[in-house]
Amino acid sequence: MTDKTGTTCPFLGVKEDRSTLIGFASAGNLCFHCKRPEIPLMIHQEQYCLSASYDKCSVFIQNPNLVFPANLRAKVLKEPVEIPNLYRILAVLFVTTLLVAWGIWYNPTFLQNILLPSSTEFPIGVIETATRIPTPTLSEVLNPLIISTLDLPTSAPTGTVTPSPTSTPVLNQKHALDTPIEVDGNTFVIHKVLPKENFEIITKTYNTNVDVIRSMNYLLTNSLWANLPLVLSPGMATIHPKLPTFEGYMVTDAAINIDDLAVQKKVDATLTRQFNNCQNGCILRQGDWVLLPHPH
Repeated sequence: MTDKTGTTCPFLGVKEDRSTLIGFASAGNLCFHCKRPEIPLMIHQEQYCLSASYDKCSVFIQNPNLVFPANLRAKVLKEPVEIPNLYRILAVLFVTTLLVAWGIWYNPTFLQNILLPSSTEFPIGVIETATRIPTPTLSEVLNPLIISTLDLPTSAPTGTVTPSPTSTPVLNQKHALDTPIEVDGNTFVIHKVLPKENFEIITKTYNTNVDVIRSMNYLLTNSLWANLPLVLSPGMATIHPKLPTFEGYMVTDAAINIDDLAVQKKVDATLTRQFNNCQNGCILRQGDWVLLPHPH
């Protein structure tokens, strides 16, 4: 048995580097204290793997040559296997043949009616002229979704293209993904990495660089994967030495005071309120995304 040396399980880590883990419950965390690495349940990660109670985990105290318990294993959705087009065509032909055979069996004139349609003339009715409904323009459809243009810090490099606003946008400040948070003249967003996004795409999209992204994200590894919550500051080109490192966290409680959340996650309550524009002990709801500040 391994001696207890920290506040998180030493056998929890990411696929690329088992000595590094994601600081919140994630499908990117794997348990390596078993015969084959597996992803623990999210609730099991929160209760044991990512807490000081990891030494009470049944997997931690078991023989590492045993398989990971099935009841603690997270279910990973697999992509459905697409049937080749040839199989689909054959299936359609088979069903069509069955229908034709059934029609001939119960009605001998069935095939004749299909091949030699009746020559009876059908009366021509009056065709009414339909009134054309104008199709709404793209700007009319998207107008309710417009949010304010992000204000980049003064250190942002020049030469970027800034769209000219056609209306006065109103920022509906919520604790959600890709929703800007303005703090002391800087803009912060929590963005979930898309399947084909990498550092190059993200730095160009948000007008920043890899060094700034690494300095801002708590325990960020050398690689990105889909659905990884990434904290970004659009337009920030230099590292701010006094800026804490952040963790994007989704609230799981039905309702919780931001100060209680800071105590629960062992982060500074004052900084948590500041970087989430959440003063006076505001209440967070399940599904809200917040920035958890960690010291460098």
